[in-house]
Amino acid sequence: MKRPKLILWVSGVLLVLLLVLIAIHGGKWPAKRTPDNLPPAPPANMDTATPPPAVAYWQQKYSQYQLVKWAPGFLTGDDQEDAVIIYRTGSKCYLVAVIDLAGGFQVTDPVVAPVSDQQITIGDVENKNPNEIIVSGQKNGAYGYAIFALDKNRLLTLYAAGMDQCC
Repeated sequence: MKRPKLILWVSGVLLVLLLVLIAIHGGKWPAKRTPDNLPPAPPANMDTATPPPAVAYWQQKYSQYQLVKWAPGFLTGDDQEDAVIIYRTGSKCYLVAVIDLAGGFQVTDPVVAPVSDQQITIGDVENKNPNEIIVSGQKNGAYGYAIFALDKNRLLTLYAAGMDQCC
């Protein structure tokens, strides 16, 4: 006789939890990820991948710096492929975006970047155009990451955690 009450009670609790989760989420579920709406992945092997025009432009203009990592992507919402680059100068690394504009390429001012194990992801974090840049990495075991947005051709930090220790 106690089992049906227990089942009824557990079912009620699960229903309440489901309703709370739906209320928290606002009833909106993210779009199903398909190959068409996934953010572009960085090349598997940067040494053998052909760099996009934005990276080639940066390499030609800033040949004095060591290119560490790059990722192609669409940062401005104009269907022109841009690029995000991490480069090294001395013991520091910096991040720039190279934007393909109608009048030619423009390079943003640099911001500090992680020193090792860098990852760059370009994607739609805020569910609105243009895309954001997620950078992560480490320095001497200290891990950090940041989310950047492009605003008037400069990089703005939307969120950062541990970047002061890994850059």
